Parts: sequence; C-alpha cells; structure tokens
Amino acid sequence: MTRATLSFLALTVALVGCGTEPVYTAFEATLVSPHNLEGSAVIELDGEYPDAVTAISGQAFTHADHGVTRVVIVLYDPGSIGFTLNLDVASGPPVARVIEVADASNQLRPSVGEYLINFEGVAQ
Repeated sequence: MTRATLSFLALTVALVGCGTEPVYTAFEATLVSPHNLEGSAVIELDGEYPDAVTAISGQAFTHADHGVTRVVIVLYDPGSIGFTLNLDVASGPPVARVIEVADASNQLRPSVGEYLINFEGVAQ
C-alpha cells in the first residue's frame, strides 16, 4: 500500500470513530423530580434563544438576555412539568439549570439539587 492509501484509511477510521450527536430544531423537556406533584418551576437555558417555548400543561413565560433564557412554567393543577422548545437552528439540547421549584401548594422546595431537565429531540 502506498503512503497516501494508508493516510486515507487512517483518516477514514478516525472519522468513523467520531460519532456525531443528533441535532434537532425542537425538543420536549421534562422536569425530572424526586417528588410526585409540582406546581411550578424556574429553569435557565444557555445558548441560542428559543423561537418558542410552550408548556405541555399550564402556562409558560420566558425572558431572554445575554445568552440565557429563563423559562417559568406554572401549572393550573399540580402535576408533572414539561415544555416544548423550538429553535431556529438545528442543534443539540441546550444546557439547562433548575433554579426554583414550587410544590403542589406553591411552597418553594428547600433544595433543587436532585432535579434535572431531560430533553428528547422531536423530529419535524
């Protein structure tokens, strides 16, 4: 084999080993909670500002500033918190931080350390 052929094969093997993350323009986000019922949540998303945020249940409010989008989800009835997120450009899911969570009686949870946001890409 020639040097060029060996170089090509090495590059091909290297590229095949570099899997890419799937990219989407829409995500469904779910608050993973250590409790059964929640009333509301405040979440921060880093990165591209979303085109739209829609609560799966209840109502969503957003504010975007300096590369961070704050999302507030308020449920009409206690339950699971989730929202859809639409982006202008296909990407991986944003980095999310749970800032505050209120329980079914609208009392703030003492800690949000065990909460996280799970993102699932939505094919469009």
